[in-house]
Amino acid sequence: MQDIHINNSQKSAWRYYNHALLPTCAPHEEADVKLLKNRDIWKAFKPNRPLFACWTSNFDCGYETGWWYCILDKPFDINELNSNRRSKLRQAIRNFDVRIMDVKDYAEQMFNVHKSAWKTYNKTGTFSLEKETFCKQVKDWEDTVFGAFDKENNRLTAYYRVKINPTHIDLVTLKSDPFFEKKRVNLAIMHYVYNYFSKEIKRGKYLCGGSRNIYHQTNFQDFREKNFGFRKAYCRLHIQYAPFIAPFVKLLYPFRKVIRKLPLTIFNQISGILKMEEICRN
Repeated sequence: MQDIHINNSQKSAWRYYNHALLPTCAPHEEADVKLLKNRDIWKAFKPNRPLFACWTSNFDCGYETGWWYCILDKPFDINELNSNRRSKLRQAIRNFDVRIMDVKDYAEQMFNVHKSAWKTYNKTGTFSLEKETFCKQVKDWEDTVFGAFDKENNRLTAYYRVKINPTHIDLVTLKSDPFFEKKRVNLAIMHYVYNYFSKEIKRGKYLCGGSRNIYHQTNFQDFREKNFGFRKAYCRLHIQYAPFIAPFVKLLYPFRKVIRKLPLTIFNQISGILKMEEICRN
């Protein structure tokens, strides 16, 4: 069948991110996969060239599938925590003042937080993001941003970017200065943000902390589950590869366990794709 030109309205059903096409719909909504039958979809995001498209179905199916979204769909109740976790959370709340902030007023301080966070988790790399570039990008954000300020000196120590949608709320990114982790800054800002949206949750919305992370093994989702009542909403993962990529996936799949052990970044990326392929097959 001859390909049909993809207009902007159709293109808006998908977005390019990190070499992949992702649907712009909510996690609980069905993606418009009809467009993937059109070969032009792989050329519609120039100069970027996606390698594959991935989407989910059967959201919150109730059984383990190997793929999930980390969500909060009931208001957080501190009394449900054990005494140790309650004590740590109350200590964090005493240390920081958390509030919605105007990013135009705090862009430079946000850059400092972002840089400190990056250096902690990237010991060998070089931080190349310019302050001017970061500040310009931040000032174009249309999302809601919360800031955690140290009560001793009113210094910005963490920020949480949140996107409010009609049916759910995306927890986009949390950055914190590692120096203030001993004062439990992450607990403080997370507690405030999740409580802030408690009325929205009661009305049927849910907070979405993203899907399973294949490329980076972190305990962040487990941390939210243990401390704030998040849970895994299991679903089915689907992948469709760009025509020039599909043969390589088929060729490399039998060697996925070997590739997983190779240290270079490129192999980590390949291993991530093969892991998602494995989840889809199972």
